[in-house]
Amino acid sequence: MKKTLVLSLGLMLLSISSFAQLQKGNILLGGNVNFQTSSTESDNLGVAGGNTAKSNSFLVSPLAGYFLSDRTVLGLKVDYFSSKTENLIFSGPPAVFENDRIGLGPFVRRYFPVKEWVAFYGQAEMNYGSSKYFQTNNSNSSSETKIRSVNFAASLGLSFFPTKWMSIDVSAHPLSFSSQKNQNTSGGASGSETTTNGFNLNLNSNSLSLGAHFFLNKK
Repeated sequence: MKKTLVLSLGLMLLSISSFAQLQKGNILLGGNVNFQTSSTESDNLGVAGGNTAKSNSFLVSPLAGYFLSDRTVLGLKVDYFSSKTENLIFSGPPAVFENDRIGLGPFVRRYFPVKEWVAFYGQAEMNYGSSKYFQTNNSNSSSETKIRSVNFAASLGLSFFPTKWMSIDVSAHPLSFSSQKNQNTSGGASGSETTTNGFNLNLNSNSLSLGAHFFLNKK
């Protein structure tokens, strides 16, 4: 009985000391990054050339937060996303699709320690974003869409703590709700304006991000 009590107290003290970085008053700095690239080729029998599609995308999300209480962070997050897709159809000119977006908004995160070196966390965030979507078709005609959006998202993450001042994180973003206003122009002329609301449940590997965070301890 005494041995069990001593062991339990020892594990509790180890957990508390190991997670000093999650204490009230600390500062969190860091972010996530995600890069994807793909290439698809297909042959069309009887037709010269074929189809080739190349796609690249890049996302970086720096953030800063303050521990309002032990394990709970309130902060500000910036998102930058850029993507380009090029489709070469048969032997004609390519169709190019480009998208650039920047967003800003608050987040709240709650950590759930498991062991002295690992913790789960849940995060909720709101983001106001502005983006431009540029499209050049195979006929060399072009159009541009300007987008203003408000997004609400929930994410889940797993943090590994190699030191008391740093974590390596893997996160997924399975749930999101967005409301966006699109203004489309073609050839320099004013175009239509539409508003779209959407709910997204994303459980595939495209929702995974890798990040690193740094903890400025109050002590």
